[in-house]
Amino acid sequence: MVVKVRPNDKDAKLKYQECHKIVKQKAFERAIASDPHRRSVVDTLDIESMSEPKTPEFTPKTAPSHHKSP
Repeated sequence: MVVKVRPNDKDAKLKYQECHKIVKQKAFERAIASDPHRRSVVDTLDIESMSEPKTPEFTPKTAPSHHKSP
């Protein structure tokens, strides 16, 4: 690596920093890229087959309380 051989070379440092930035950008792009052949969870949902429960799971009387009583 030129930067190690010539640590005081400003041009070498600048080019190293530019290359390092590009490498990090490419790694980031690969990390957030999605597989075009993979189906999204949203696409697998069948909204029409879902229904609301007839009775709610939690009512104000049965809902769990997160604060302590005095």
